[in-house]
Parts: sequence; C-alpha cells; structure tokens
Amino acid sequence: MAKPLRKRDQEGRAELLFAAYCGLGVTRTLRSLRESLQLAGGTGGWCPAISTLEKYSTLYDWQRRSALFDQRVMERVQTETEDAVAAMNRRQANVGAMMQALGARGLGAMNEVDLRASGLAALANLIAQGAKVERVARGEVSDTHGQALEFTLKLEPPSAPDFVPVLELTDDDLDDDAR
Repeated sequence: MAKPLRKRDQEGRAELLFAAYCGLGVTRTLRSLRESLQLAGGTGGWCPAISTLEKYSTLYDWQRRSALFDQRVMERVQTETEDAVAAMNRRQANVGAMMQALGARGLGAMNEVDLRASGLAALANLIAQGAKVERVARGEVSDTHGQALEFTLKLEPPSAPDFVPVLELTDDDLDDDAR
C-alpha cells in the first residue's frame, strides 16, 4: 500500500491533475481524464484511480473551477475574435479609402479625351466601389434602400459604340473633338 501524501504534495498533484482535467475541454469527465493519463503513462509513473480523482474533484472544487476556467477561455476567445474583426475592418476601410484616392488621382491626371475614351467609367466604378468597401468596413451594412451591399469591381473599358482607345486616336480626331 502506498503511503499517504503530505498535504502540500497532495495539493500539488491535485493541481497537476486539475490542469490536465481542464485541458480536456468542456466535455471532460473524470473517466476521460483517467483514460488520457493511462495513455500518457500516468503522472510520474502513477495513474490515479477514479476514486482518487473523485476525491480531488470534490475536495478542490473542480466543477466550479473548471466552469470558471471555461468561462475565461471563452471570454479570451471572444476578445481575440473582436480584436481580429476590428483589425480586419480597419484594413478594409483603408483599402476602400485607397481605392477612392486612386480613382480620384486617376481622374485628376486624365485629360478630356482620356475621360471620354477609356477611363471615366472604370475610375468612377473604382471610386464608388471603394466608398462601399469603406462604408461597410466602418459599420454600415446596407445602402440607403436597406439592401445588402454587393461589390463588383469592373475595370473594363466602356462598351459605347463610339469607343476608340486613346492610342488609336489621330490628331484629326482630337481636333474634331475639340470643336
């Protein structure tokens, strides 16, 4: 028969077992703790009996303490999730603002012929979509009509019948347009 443990040794062993018990997750049981200890080779060559685990569980209030442990874990997961979502929203708001700035910069750099010929629709779409991305990332989840916002980024040139790419325009075409 094994000799009784001193109180401090018993408390230390109970704490180690409690940590292993908590590590089993919310579906933990004393039986599953014992089985996992048996598979792992016990604790220092010793695998407690179910009755010992029951004694420790009662004596050291494992049910209440494990519920508190689970609650703290869930709070931490919730906080980490909220922090990650906030960081994602900041990144997406910045992307939306950059899309708008890029579109505005493109508009400012184009001359009248460029605007009519190729870039106006694409730049206007870039600005509009950037505004939508930024609004959603900053917490607005619908447009003014209460419908969910959808995003499509179209960078194709307009399909107007008189569309002529800028590089294919001649001086005469430009002079005609100026009149």
